[in-house]
Amino acid sequence: MKDSILSFLSLCRKAQKLKMGFDSVEKTLKDAKLLIFASDVSLKTKERMEKKAEPFNIPSRVIPFTQEDVYIKVGKNISVMSITDDGLAKAFLSKLE
Repeated sequence: MKDSILSFLSLCRKAQKLKMGFDSVEKTLKDAKLLIFASDVSLKTKERMEKKAEPFNIPSRVIPFTQEDVYIKVGKNISVMSITDDGLAKAFLSKLE
């Protein structure tokens, strides 16, 4: 399961449908379909991003992986991401379940 979810994030990145990092996600909130947080995201960061995303009604999920796990698979040490494609966001949610 772990590799499947992280591989899916890598696929989204290659398709240029994964925004990574607080600033990048914030700039593209109008296009976001799903917010994703690493398990070790700070509460302050998570709350700030969710507040900014509130007007757009974007669902969010905390994945059971740390920033280091994400770094190993995606190549960036980040705790905030978003998927900007509806189909990919739905597929990602189904993988989490």
